[in-house]
Amino acid sequence: MVSHTYEDAEDSAVIEAIRYMENVCGKEIRDYHYTHVITLQNQVRHLVTWLLEGNETITKLRKGWYYAVRYMSSYSDQIQTQQLLGT
Repeated sequence: MVSHTYEDAEDSAVIEAIRYMENVCGKEIRDYHYTHVITLQNQVRHLVTWLLEGNETITKLRKGWYYAVRYMSSYSDQIQTQQLLGT
């Protein structure tokens, strides 16, 4: 195989070397860096899911506090009115 660039030649040499080692040893060569990358991707996926769930919870709590504060004065006025009327 004729390679036109240095990178192509390097890739071809590496592929041939890996094939040779696999044939001589009778085992598949694993890329442990790839395994580590997959593990990190799974961790990131878990953290993103956790973050999205947390954002949903924060939104619900924020809405609850918003309505509580918004209507607090009207409840306070209603209680004071009822106290003045003696009800």
